[in-house]
Amino acid sequence: MKDVNKHHRIPSSRGGNSDKDNLKIRDVKEHDNRHRVYGNDTPAEQILKVLSVNSNCLNVDFKRSLIEVLKFFKGNYYKDKCLNYDPKENLDI
Repeated sequence: MKDVNKHHRIPSSRGGNSDKDNLKIRDVKEHDNRHRVYGNDTPAEQILKVLSVNSNCLNVDFKRSLIEVLKFFKGNYYKDKCLNYDPKENLDI
């Protein structure tokens, strides 16, 4: 059996809980690699990083779809701690 870790989608250090909806079982290497790349960023912050680093490589429709995902996160996962972001500030859309 592979070594696995419980991964918090919203990191516990950022207010995430240990409910099953916030946990995902990950292979230890995959878990470590994810934290190497994203640290303790929330999923929405990870998307913002992708958008800001790769903005010129992404087509407008894809950027818009990622922004819709951000709106979903803001509405469903960050009810108490809403993200303050304006994607149009950083993106050419």
